Amino acid sequence: MKFPTKQWAAKAKELIPELKRWWMDPVAIVEPVADPKAWQGVRMRNIAKPQESYKRGDILYLDFGEHAVGHISLDISIVGHEYDSPAYFRILAAELPFEFEFKPEKWNHWLSMAWMQEEYVKFDKIPKGVELPRRYAFRYLAIEVLVAPGPVVFNSVRLHAESSGGHHLPEPPKGLDALEKQIFTIGVRTLRNCMQTVLEDGPKRDRRLWLGDLRLEAMANAVTFRQPQVIERSLYLLASAAGRDGICPSDVFEEPDGTQGAQVFEYPFFFTKCLLEHITWYPRRRQIAEDLYDFAAYQFEVVRKYIDKNHLLTPSKDKWVVIDQNRTLDKTVAVHCVYLFGLESLVELSKRLHRPGLEKLETELSLMRKAAYDAWFDPSTGFFAAKPGAELSVASQVWAVLGKVVTGAEAKALMKRTLATKTLVQPAAPYLQHYVLESCALCGETSGLRKLIRSYWGAMVKVGADTFFEVFRPEDPFYSPYQQTWVNSACHAWSCTPVVYLV
Repeated sequence: MKFPTKQWAAKAKELIPELKRWWMDPVAIVEPVADPKAWQGVRMRNIAKPQESYKRGDILYLDFGEHAVGHISLDISIVGHEYDSPAYFRILAAELPFEFEFKPEKWNHWLSMAWMQEEYVKFDKIPKGVELPRRYAFRYLAIEVLVAPGPVVFNSVRLHAESSGGHHLPEPPKGLDALEKQIFTIGVRTLRNCMQTVLEDGPKRDRRLWLGDLRLEAMANAVTFRQPQVIERSLYLLASAAGRDGICPSDVFEEPDGTQGAQVFEYPFFFTKCLLEHITWYPRRRQIAEDLYDFAAYQFEVVRKYIDKNHLLTPSKDKWVVIDQNRTLDKTVAVHCVYLFGLESLVELSKRLHRPGLEKLETELSLMRKAAYDAWFDPSTGFFAAKPGAELSVASQVWAVLGKVVTGAEAKALMKRTLATKTLVQPAAPYLQHYVLESCALCGETSGLRKLIRSYWGAMVKVGADTFFEVFRPEDPFYSPYQQTWVNSACHAWSCTPVVYLV
């Protein structure tokens, strides 16, 4: 199906937000030290008496006090020697202290090692206030002197931080306790640092717009910064990058403009939810829903071929289904229910925009909800599973609630059982944990919701997070879906959403 993608690309370009910039200085000179009690076994220790100058092999470690995103500016002098050769430095920017353990020779995974924020920089002229061209996301910075014509003095090392959200973070709401205030502030900082000219998934890695992250960022933005422009730019950009098949890409790169990345099977179902929530939060900005409704509706049309005669959605095995950062998770129930979650939004959007075909959509929704309950709810266990005796997971229960396969008291009872049953396959990442929160909110399980925020995101606070992580298993500090902990993102968009439930 043909859509006006060039027109949408032009709108996306018109909506590029202004990046606000501010200067940050280091708060301390530090060094990494092994500590078995620290998260990932490494912590930063303040240097009581810093060196006056640095020679070959010396490393300057700096702590900027909090995670931020921007460009490094250097002002360096060489003392007591002629400038008779270039100066050569290794720079490593780190979100967490463990990243200073990085060893290139131990890299063993398919993700590019270039995502590590390691640079080798050579200066023919000793820099005086030079700003390095690449953008970094970090709290800690190491500068190693590899070669220099004489002793090196670091007159100034600064960060020119940037975000379309701006410097200042919204204040925590009144009525929160000390831990909840910390969680709120860290969540908002996480969102701010991902708010660039699109809503990025992570400013360290992948540094691009992902639809699954976008929806969660938009929710957090609506109760904090309230900047609709960057949301609209992101939605138009995603739509503009649709290929000839008309399927909404799951992610896009800004450069080259709107280039498609990967394709996650269930992500396009969130596009309609994004539109509906956007015009709910910003009623005067409904034009974007008028522009993109047909595109959003088409995302369901193209996957109906995977719905069988029993009204169950089963993607082909070659499709990438995410649901959670757990590659062995049985996603049968969850992916069907994500479809229902999006389809309900399409029904509501159709009502608001007075679009035809409403009765057909409502019938489809009803049939698929009943089919899911009849096929997958097991009264003997009280849980949803793909078949009797199959894996029981938090993901299946959460999405059955969000897809409204169960509602009211039955949904609340299911969530209570889910939260209490630790033998279920647990979420591997904050992404699915968000949907645990959302399902609790939907069915009124507010006690469990608040407890989860304090126990899960509070645990990140206690291990020293100043932005929330991409993946987090409290019992496994080195867990990585990439089998390479160094490349994990310690500031990730889909982790910021406790702020939604703390206001």
